[in-house]
Amino acid sequence: MKIKGLVLTVTAVAAFAALPAVRRSDGCRLLLALTGLRFACLSVGASVKYTYYLVHIIPYFAALIGIAITYTWYLSGRKARLLAAAALAMYFGVQTSALVHSAVS
Repeated sequence: MKIKGLVLTVTAVAAFAALPAVRRSDGCRLLLALTGLRFACLSVGASVKYTYYLVHIIPYFAALIGIAITYTWYLSGRKARLLAAAALAMYFGVQTSALVHSAVS
């Protein structure tokens, strides 16, 4: 489960690092800072119960990834749209497979 959180963190940070116009937005920078703070607090303070507290950080990651995908979709060309759609499909695929795995186990 820790790998899932790490993948979400890397994905969200990479999405914002690749989009300078989004990084200039005050609201997006605040959201990124709050996500980093929440991730750090949960990594240090709740390392034993990581799967239980994952629900507290998923909305931050979803918001960051949603902003990045929306920005890419509306303000970029065809290649960027295809890349955004592929990234979103992969993201949902990973989430669905993790859900199915936990339901079966």
